[in-house]
Amino acid sequence: MATTNRPDDKPAAEKPSAGFALFFSSVEGHLVPRYGAGSPAPYIGASSVADPRPGKPGGTKWDTAQIVALTELEARLYRKEYADAVAEGALRVRRPEEFDRAVEAEQREAAQAAERAAKAKAKAEEEEAKAKAKAELDAKRAAPGADA
Repeated sequence: MATTNRPDDKPAAEKPSAGFALFFSSVEGHLVPRYGAGSPAPYIGASSVADPRPGKPGGTKWDTAQIVALTELEARLYRKEYADAVAEGALRVRRPEEFDRAVEAEQREAAQAAERAAKAKAKAEEEEAKAKAKAELDAKRAAPGADA
């Protein structure tokens, strides 16, 4: 999974990593906030999860495969914080190529999911049409004076 903070109005570049300066993923057991991302700041590659049992505390769900891309501005503003997190072993530095592959894999998976959904919808519509045709035929056969 790849996460960006690219503005929607920015034209897409040739490679997904274009326009980004740094790439990180989380290290399980270390919570590092996405600095400058608001309050409360989301964590890089980690999220809080609720325990379904009443009164029980939740926990943390880790996604160490998620690659977070930082813009040049984010990288410059929070250089020290991210450098400290890397030095402490709380973040793993990733390469632009890894980010590109992650984005491309997400796009392939999304396209495959859309294709599966379209096929399932077409099949359901076909089954519905068959059922409707059968019901109409059965109704004609059951009508008085119909040939059996």
